[in-house]
Formats: sequence, C-alpha cells, structure tokens
Amino acid sequence: MLSRFIVFGCILVFVKSQHVQYKVTISSDDEFNPDDRVSVAIYGQAKQTDHKELQGIYDKFNGHNEATFVVSAQDVGPIKQMKIKRVPNGPKEDWHVQKITIRDPKGNTYEFMCKCVLSKQKGPEVTTTPINIIKAAQEAPSPTETSPSPSTPSPSTNKPTAGVGSSSPPSEQPTGKKETTSKPTNEPTENPGATKETSPTAGATVITRTDLPTENVPYSCF
Repeated sequence: MLSRFIVFGCILVFVKSQHVQYKVTISSDDEFNPDDRVSVAIYGQAKQTDHKELQGIYDKFNGHNEATFVVSAQDVGPIKQMKIKRVPNGPKEDWHVQKITIRDPKGNTYEFMCKCVLSKQKGPEVTTTPINIIKAAQEAPSPTETSPSPSTPSPSTNKPTAGVGSSSPPSEQPTGKKETTSKPTNEPTENPGATKETSPTAGATVITRTDLPTENVPYSCF
C-alpha cells in the first residue's frame, strides 16, 4: 500500500514538472464585483489547458486598467486561440475587456483584441484568436576577437635572368638546319689530260689519251 502512494506521488511530481508558465495580461477600463471569478484556457494545435483561475484579480484591477497574471499549465506549443470566462457574483453584471496578451515560455507574445463584454445575458465566456504574434528576439552572437590574418609576402621582383648567376648553361635552341653527310661516289677520277668522246653505242663513253706522244718510239731489244 505504501509503495502505491510512493508511485502515485512520483507521477504527480513528474506531471507537475512538465508545467510551464504563461504570463496573461488583461486590459479593461471597467469595474467588476470583488467576488467575481475569472479564468482562462489556452489552446494549442494539439493540446489545451484547463480553465485556470486568475487569483487576486479584484485587487490587481482596483484602480488600474491593466493586470498581469502568471498561469502554470502544460506546454501547448504555438497558441491558436484562448478562452476567457467570468462568473459574476454581485450587482454588476457586465465587464468590458479590451485586450488580452499571452506570453509563452519561449518569449513569444500573442495579442488578442477581445473588445468583448462578459455577462450573464451576453455570455459568460468568449473564445478569441490572436490578431498578432510577436516573436521572441533572437540574441545576437557575442563579438569574438579576430586575430589578424598573417600577411602574405609579396613576390620578389629580383628574378634571375637566363645566363646570369645561373649554374646551368642555357639550353641550345634548334637552328632548324639538317646536317648533310657526303656520300662516296663510284665515278672514276678523271685525268686532266684525257678527253671524253661519245661512242656510237648508246650509253658508252670512250676515253682517249691525248698526252701520249704521237711519234713512233723505237723499241729496244734485249
């Protein structure tokens, strides 16, 4: 039995820890009865809260046109609509509400231009949708000190020229000329004292010696 109470208590603590806080601000220039009870319900896209009664509303509105209340409820995500309900307990039946704003846990503000009258005759509750949504301001990133970027050395203008201060010899440029080699010819060496005569036979050449004496040379006999 004791273990059941412990488990039940843990569940309640877990559920309560999932609650978030909404700030509800109501603007009204009308008075109402000290014993009137006012509650609000917040509706999200998939979830909604129960009616949460606004504690001490008479004291906060006494002499003021605006009052802010903190409502603890489950997170419903982006707010789609809200409902305000009044239970009058006194001679004054009508209560005029001008504007309602709700600030969610993320800092987004939803504005509801209610301009309604809550009374027994006209209806004790009104459902309204936001006419404006003010997104929470995003924090600007803190400036970080930036270290100066290393300077890039400028390229040197003193470039070595070819053939000066260089150990390697300049490369030879091709001249475009081709070397010619002499080929030996098989033609016989001509004697300066010989003359050429053309033979009747086609393609034959006869060489006649002209440097020999024409006189009869005596032959000696041994």
